[in-house]
Amino acid sequence: MNNKEVQKLLKSAYTAPPPQRKEAFLRDHRRSEIGYRKLLTMQIRYLPPSAWVLSVALFALILVLSLSLDLRRTWIASALTPLLALVVVTVNSQWSRCGMAEWEMSSRFSLQSILMARLLVLGGFHLGLLAVLAPVLARCGSIGLLRTGVYLLVPYLASGVMGLFVTRKFHGDEALYVSVLSAAVLCLLFGLPGVFWPAAYKTDCFHIWVALLAVLTVVLLHEIQCSVRRMGGLYETYG
Repeated sequence: MNNKEVQKLLKSAYTAPPPQRKEAFLRDHRRSEIGYRKLLTMQIRYLPPSAWVLSVALFALILVLSLSLDLRRTWIASALTPLLALVVVTVNSQWSRCGMAEWEMSSRFSLQSILMARLLVLGGFHLGLLAVLAPVLARCGSIGLLRTGVYLLVPYLASGVMGLFVTRKFHGDEALYVSVLSAAVLCLLFGLPGVFWPAAYKTDCFHIWVALLAVLTVVLLHEIQCSVRRMGGLYETYG
């Protein structure tokens, strides 16, 4: 017996009485609709202050260390950028680690919508920080705004991809530990070439960075889709 047959049997067994004064009730108790913009605003207030403070502190650390090292400022900034993405992953998985899933499932918004809102809020904030950092490094390093932006985005997206993948495969504190470890490994991967192979940050290898940016963008979108699908599919419960 499939689901449709079960639904038909339930309808035949339990016939609801006709509603009385339905239109008057709906007119007196209008539903308050909340759009996606309102959801984003609510998530800004809901996110822990430590996420904003830590993001700004990491931004300041990257800026200070990059400007204090003359010829190495580009790879220093690139190597530390994965730590910013770690903040997004940590905050986004906090509901699961703290046992708040039941509370969020009881809200009028789906978990999928909340996930997307958090990614947009913190991800957009970090992109704004990188947008401030890139012109400063480009001017001081004389390598161009486009190249600087790519050098910053590639490790950030790589850390985001790894973080989302880890939170899908691991749960609880274990996911946090593995996410921190993966971010540290990415910091080394993008930092070591600056020490042992400076040519990786030269013009001749820039096409490799562009290819990595394109691939990581596609993979990140795939990981977001997989994370949403893990919660049951993206659907909206608001107007």
